[in-house]
Amino acid sequence: MSFAHLPIDYRIITTEDYHKMIAAGIFDEQDRIELVYGKIINMSAVRSTHSGRVNRIATYLMQHLSTEKYIVAVQNPITLPDLASEPEPGLVIATFREDFYTDTHPTAKDIHLVIEVSNTTLSFDREVKYALYAEAGIPEYWIINTEEEQIEIFRQPTKDLYAEHQIVRKGDTLRMAQFNLEVAAERLLG
Repeated sequence: MSFAHLPIDYRIITTEDYHKMIAAGIFDEQDRIELVYGKIINMSAVRSTHSGRVNRIATYLMQHLSTEKYIVAVQNPITLPDLASEPEPGLVIATFREDFYTDTHPTAKDIHLVIEVSNTTLSFDREVKYALYAEAGIPEYWIINTEEEQIEIFRQPTKDLYAEHQIVRKGDTLRMAQFNLEVAAERLLG
């Protein structure tokens, strides 16, 4: 586990602790929080521009990916217990499971792609979430950068970074090789 960027005096909350707190009613579905590297983080309120982008991308992916192979999860937690984390990315493409992840949230081994739609959290998504997803071994991570109207694509995770980085803008074609899919960037950016 890499918690080097946290001050020494923090108590790390495990995913097991976090689940117990939820079960005890300390947090409920109205609380906009996520667990990142053992710290409970307050999340920004969801603006309509953010949810609209998430809906656009989710709709496109659900229409073009095999529902027998993949589940497109929207604003749902993923569990990364080795990193004391349970973030709630904008979208996740996970391997299909008969229970639709009712019994447990997807873990790194289930996940093909994580997408964060970033309006107000760009530096957090580029630094903290980037390192978290790379360290967890998530094969592909995208930041939908709404400020610059581009998709930042990261592939080939290593220890805590991605070896491949690509920027896709309107007018470009995005190749999703692992899904055998190509899409015009503006279809996702709006």
